[in-house]
Amino acid sequence: MGIYRRGAIYWWRRNLRCFAAETHPITIRLSLRTACARTAKTRAAGLELEWNTVQTVVDADLRPDLAREDLNRIYHLAYKTQLDRIIVKQAATPMLEEGHAAANLIYARIFTLLARCPTSPVPDEEFLEWLRDAGLTQKESEDLHMTMQLHRQDLPISHRQIGTYLRDAGVHPNDRNLKAVGRIVAGAYRNACIEASSLLGRPIAPGTVWPLPGNLLGLLGIDAPIHDKPVDVAQSSTEATPTPVFRAQREQPVSAAPGDVPISELAALAVANKVASGEWDEERKRDIDAIVTLFIAAVGNIPFGSITQQHLAETMDLLPRLPSRYGFARKDRTTGEWTQETIAEALRRGDSLKAQWSIDPVAAERAKIGTVGLGPVTQKKHLTWLKALVTFAEATGRPYPRDLNFSILRRRAGKAAKNERIGRTSPGKKKNAALSAWATEDLRHLFTAPLWTGCADLWDRFSPGDLIIHDAWYWSPLVIALTGCRSDEGNGLAIDDVVTDAAVPYMHFRVNAFRRLKTAASDRKVPIHPLLIELGFLDYVAAMKGGRPSAAVSGIVQSQVGL
Repeated sequence: MGIYRRGAIYWWRRNLRCFAAETHPITIRLSLRTACARTAKTRAAGLELEWNTVQTVVDADLRPDLAREDLNRIYHLAYKTQLDRIIVKQAATPMLEEGHAAANLIYARIFTLLARCPTSPVPDEEFLEWLRDAGLTQKESEDLHMTMQLHRQDLPISHRQIGTYLRDAGVHPNDRNLKAVGRIVAGAYRNACIEASSLLGRPIAPGTVWPLPGNLLGLLGIDAPIHDKPVDVAQSSTEATPTPVFRAQREQPVSAAPGDVPISELAALAVANKVASGEWDEERKRDIDAIVTLFIAAVGNIPFGSITQQHLAETMDLLPRLPSRYGFARKDRTTGEWTQETIAEALRRGDSLKAQWSIDPVAAERAKIGTVGLGPVTQKKHLTWLKALVTFAEATGRPYPRDLNFSILRRRAGKAAKNERIGRTSPGKKKNAALSAWATEDLRHLFTAPLWTGCADLWDRFSPGDLIIHDAWYWSPLVIALTGCRSDEGNGLAIDDVVTDAAVPYMHFRVNAFRRLKTAASDRKVPIHPLLIELGFLDYVAAMKGGRPSAAVSGIVQSQVGL
């Protein structure tokens, strides 16, 4: 609503644009004359209502409906505006060329997702896993995920920007029109990022940005950039009739009903039919091939009408065992030939990776060893395309499996898949829950370091000596170990958070300028441990509170003290 505070009073702010495109927005600020948030929201809502009434009268000359020419105009307006904006930033800081190129790539991918997805992706753990499954490296996935988190509250494309382009095209910015052109603006911003990198002299390599939807490009009548090949590691080797590698021979051969065909043939028919009718684009072939390859690897290339719930379950059982990235091509060092990783090879590699993680998760994470298990989003995607094959067979009058329960497998993919990944040994546990807690002996050994028993110098804390320096390096680990608080809570203690004049001295873990708290319940008061008092923690805090650095420094260097 544009509410903000100045001191204790709430204010309302809006950028108003009533006339031609060349007119700059006018910023209006009004005091709401209240310190109560609820009252401020009520008064701001009244102002919004009044402004909408005025805007309706002013915008009466704008057309309510969109035309195709409007879409092209909006695309070119958004493209030019965003490109000019990026060029100005790049020209203002030419020394940050590498950073500009990296930002262009990240935002090109974000705008592509906004143009392709029905709703804005939520930057949660599943989204991060989806990025890794989509072929991005660990660093690329984390950078894009972090950027999306920065835009969780403030999207990179606001309704106000889209409304400006609509008004410039002579169209009323109502909710229907805003929703209709949102993807067009996202596509324009995406292409502007790609062009800006080219003008910077650091063109984005082909295949590193997902393509825009084909129907969007055709609607606008623009040519697709050279980035027409999406990065997706789900593409694995598929032949016309792949050989089953996990069930070479079934105990009882499956008999096919009249007109029934193997799943590989039905998948090929479905792809050809749907692509020709325009319901699917060419990218769907890769998705269908991926799940069909997994299905054949699990149960064989059986007739499609004979598929049972057990066959689906056996296929889904493979997904937690596969590496997060699998199916890519490798070059043989001896022959120089390129070979595609089969499902059997991927499963063997996944078992090896899982064994390494189970031995030492900390060392595996430090060595950046690949993780095991496809993410829940990918598993649900595979189920979606299997169900699409069932729908196609039913619609075309071919034999199809009946009484298949996809919902229960989706629930399993959503809940159990996370726990089956490395480091999540039981439902409800997080990745780090697999790490063992510090033992008492380990803590005792930790505090025998020269930092607490005597170091050589202020700048050499880990070499033995006769100095003990009582500063944050000395106190923070002790506070964390003796109070059981989180590391950021102990390291972020402010001086005023330590209350020494109470009947029982305590530490108040609360929000301050140095850090936040994880939850509201984390705001608590904890008595200061007697050992901290014995070591002189209260004297140190008193010296710092008194603003006497010299007094604090005079007590920093002491003789050797044992714990």
